[in-house]
Amino acid sequence: MKTLLLLISIITANTSMASVIITDWYRINGSGAEVCFRIFPSSGQPELVRVTVDKGHSKESHYLTWVTSDEKYCKVVATSKGRVEVQQHNTAESDSKYFNLFH
Repeated sequence: MKTLLLLISIITANTSMASVIITDWYRINGSGAEVCFRIFPSSGQPELVRVTVDKGHSKESHYLTWVTSDEKYCKVVATSKGRVEVQQHNTAESDSKYFNLFH
């Protein structure tokens, strides 16, 4: 019985965790790009989101933004490699995308 209750607690905790999802990632011009994302489900409280561009590269950059609902948020960033990762601050939940700059 204790094992069953523990299993239910773990499942409930995992399903209540929010996920960050990149909905759009595209080049605007030159090195400019726009990343759009959302956190689902929304907690109803403001959440800090970190956008990392060109992670692991010499031109890696970080942007922080507050997300207040489950609507889509967009951020214009500069990129040289076309890589982006969006992560809820202080969590391991993240999503990443890549686009080919030469097409």
